[in-house]
Amino acid sequence: MSHLDRLQSPAFRQNIAKMKVNILAVDEAHCISQWGNDFRPSYRNIQVLREIKPSVNCVALTASATPEVVEDIMTELDFIQPNIFKQSFARPNLAYMVFEENDKYYKLESILKKQNASSIIYVRNRKSTIEISDFLEKKGISAIYYHGGLSNTEKDSNLHNWLHNKAKVIVATSAFGMGIDKPDVKTVIHLNLPESIESYFQEAGRAGRNGDKAFAVILKNNSDEELVKNQFLKTLPTVNFVKLIYKKLCNYFQIPYGEGVYTTHNFNFNLFFLSLNL
Repeated sequence: MSHLDRLQSPAFRQNIAKMKVNILAVDEAHCISQWGNDFRPSYRNIQVLREIKPSVNCVALTASATPEVVEDIMTELDFIQPNIFKQSFARPNLAYMVFEENDKYYKLESILKKQNASSIIYVRNRKSTIEISDFLEKKGISAIYYHGGLSNTEKDSNLHNWLHNKAKVIVATSAFGMGIDKPDVKTVIHLNLPESIESYFQEAGRAGRNGDKAFAVILKNNSDEELVKNQFLKTLPTVNFVKLIYKKLCNYFQIPYGEGVYTTHNFNFNLFFLSLNL
């Protein structure tokens, strides 16, 4: 059970209430916000600590927060008179590069052999993490992989080897994220176009944390752009489907077609789904 899950336990809450707490620090606070790039509903449980220790100062920390996310964090944590301290996304020591490449593997090998330092490669799926790490090993570049499907033991082992430079490169999906803080990462390479600007800045920002010159690289080609477009466009419902659901909702709530603007209703998704007769 995670610490956030334990916040739902009455016994755990009672123990927290008895403790002397000087400050409540929420790291990766963008996870609280539904507008954040890594929203996690369990983070909403942190509100409980604000209720248990209402007089204790609270600090929320994040490296990727848009103005909307900042507002959401303050609302969710019930900040009354917040002080906001922020820095620019600009990282003077970090060079951002985009290469148009038909043969991404060749360019990848060239970059890694030229830099010869600790690196992260981000890919879109689990299968690619294994394929690319195998490719790099065959080219004489020590590499391991990391994705959400690995056991905790495998994750810990692979992460340990990379953190202690037993493997120069780690090939990962976006599951390789929060809490990763290796100061000497020289290069972060994206083999696919990132899903959002926020996630890209967070992932690219894992390079050069020691202040030395570092590189954030995107390798792309025309097919990448089509892939990203189709990824979102193909999941959008058609106009006819939206109209159908609208009519079904009107029937479910017994609202005359075209009326009910600005009214609120209790909604049970399971009962609504059963009423669709699909």
